[in-house]
Amino acid sequence: MDRFRNIILPQTIRISFMLSTLIFFLSACEKFEPKRIVKVKTGSITNVDYASCSAQGSILDIGDNGVTQHGFCWSNSQNPTLADNRKELGPKSSTGNFSDILTELSPNSTYYIKAFAQSHDEVFYGDQLSFVTLGIREPTVITTAVHNITQNSAQCGGEVIDDGGAEIIMRGVCWSTITEPTIADSFTDDGAGIGLFVGDLTGLNPGTTYFVRAYATNTIGTSYGEEISFDTEPPQSGVFNDLRDDHEYNWVRMGELIWMRENLAYLPEVSSGITSTTNPCYYVYDYDGSNVTEAKATDNYKTYGVLYNWPAAIEACPEGWHLPSDDEWKQLEMFLGMSEDDAGNTGFRGTDIGSQMSQYSFIWDDGALENDPAFGSSEFVALPGGYLSYLYIQFRTIGSDGNWWSMTEFDTNNSWRRSINYDNTGVQRDYIYKANGLSVRCVRD
Repeated sequence: MDRFRNIILPQTIRISFMLSTLIFFLSACEKFEPKRIVKVKTGSITNVDYASCSAQGSILDIGDNGVTQHGFCWSNSQNPTLADNRKELGPKSSTGNFSDILTELSPNSTYYIKAFAQSHDEVFYGDQLSFVTLGIREPTVITTAVHNITQNSAQCGGEVIDDGGAEIIMRGVCWSTITEPTIADSFTDDGAGIGLFVGDLTGLNPGTTYFVRAYATNTIGTSYGEEISFDTEPPQSGVFNDLRDDHEYNWVRMGELIWMRENLAYLPEVSSGITSTTNPCYYVYDYDGSNVTEAKATDNYKTYGVLYNWPAAIEACPEGWHLPSDDEWKQLEMFLGMSEDDAGNTGFRGTDIGSQMSQYSFIWDDGALENDPAFGSSEFVALPGGYLSYLYIQFRTIGSDGNWWSMTEFDTNNSWRRSINYDNTGVQRDYIYKANGLSVRCVRD
């Protein structure tokens, strides 16, 4: 029995020791298993501006204890930490990407940035990246279209699309009659800030070409948009001085053409008692002498101007003006409302065109013309100056009709004319012998 005890007992003790040792090592292995930690990565930095940028990051592993806070930290010095500038985005329960916009940065500055993730008291950082914000410069502005153009005004604007990194303190449009206008020329002040704006251009001259640009000013300087040119509406009426004799004429724009509002009065000589189809002749109604000064002193000259045969009429208009063609007379008539078909006919055409063209009823003989409601409604100011008939060289029909030459020949001896009669509200188109003396209206070249 003792022998058995001596054999079994040591074996039992040995086995127990071995089991205890095994359990100890197994426990030790379990206790010192490595702990999962948070892993974070700094992503790309994009959309870098004067005072902001977009930052990206990723949580690769939330660790054993999770992520209680994450975001970005940055500084002008290397190795930024949470003690520097930071943007916190809150807890995160899973892996994945995250991003945000960092603001209130300084222009033209170097920054160092890291993504971070915090697990309770432990903070984990991604790799450090760096970027440089844009430097402050002049703003970027574009010019928008010109509209609402009149004789003396227009509207034009622009859009400030980039402030250059500094506050826009002034913006508007500037203009001039020469290219590349600046704020040293005429300009508007249309507020501050970025975005769209509209300016009113005033004090413009009629019929003038202007150049306009939008502008924007920040603390660095002023920049300009692209240049646009435009023409103001031409004047509708005015005064012209004939340098040959210093005679002043009123004129009016009617459609596309500019017409004298009165009969031509240029009188280089008086051709009393003669007619011709080839040589220029000049007449003043009821004046039979040859003295130009005396002829100009008559009431008929002052009211109705001069009567010209066709050779004189062709060359009588001052420089820059001309005798209207038959087509230009048609343009005037159609501007006043005559149909194109009627304009091409002969005889009296146009229901009330003659009435519209005439003025001063007390000068016209009493008849349908002056009693028409449309009488005097245009600015043509046709008067009944009569004409000189080449037959017997007689002045005829003053007070009852007016007659005007066209430069367009019907044939060798005749040319187209227009006439208005006191007893008809239309305008007559026909041809007449070139030796007759008719009034002249000039059209600007």
